[in-house]
Amino acid sequence: MKQHKSSEIAFLVVSCDKYSDLWEPFFILLNKYWPDISFKVYLLSNFKNFSWNEVNLLKIGEDVSYSDNLIKALEKISEKWIFLWLEDLFICEKVDDQRINKIINDFIKMNGGYLNVAPDMPISYENKKGLEIGYLPKGIRYRSAIGATLYKKTTLNKLLIKGASAWELDKSRISDSLEESFFALNKNSSKTPPIKYINVLIRGKWAWQSKVFLKFEGLQEILSNRRFETFFSFVYAKLYNFYLNLYKRLGIYWK
Repeated sequence: MKQHKSSEIAFLVVSCDKYSDLWEPFFILLNKYWPDISFKVYLLSNFKNFSWNEVNLLKIGEDVSYSDNLIKALEKISEKWIFLWLEDLFICEKVDDQRINKIINDFIKMNGGYLNVAPDMPISYENKKGLEIGYLPKGIRYRSAIGATLYKKTTLNKLLIKGASAWELDKSRISDSLEESFFALNKNSSKTPPIKYINVLIRGKWAWQSKVFLKFEGLQEILSNRRFETFFSFVYAKLYNFYLNLYKRLGIYWK
């Protein structure tokens, strides 16, 4: 069985200077809930400095766009696989290192180009014995969505569009034209994902769920740095997630 080597995988936290208030709490929680992470950890910034044990800072200069920033960062990374993460996805439970490594090994064995390890859409409805992941068919929405994802570096470079925001990359259909296979957690595995996290920001503002979580973690002092999302935004997100959960329960791909 072909297995990955930790030295070939970069854990890249994509950020920019306007979110620098999240960096310290993010890494506090990463150290707490994933102390055995075996991948080289990178943080993308523009001009700001940040010093943290075992974190490699990538300063890429002017904040042009999400895609341009990421293209510059990839030029500085030698690893062949990119475990892409966002700075507002705060890990909230202990990560099962053995489980995530098995999932990655299965993905690499199948010569995949993209793997979504988040319980968010898209998930796969393919259910093969002994596997927690399945194939994502072409033609579905968010097939190459940015987030808690593992890419072959060459595949990620093909997906990036200069000038594009993260949202534009999420909606991109470029993956349908690529030969590489795209995978995600299957329906069963997505119910108990290998890495659990809380998305603490909604469009740059604190999500309402962040307040209780950050207070529980003793990180409530950062709440004064930003405003909270509006009640309308909160309700919209709830309705949106309800809509997506219907697709999951029915086993239907969103096209």
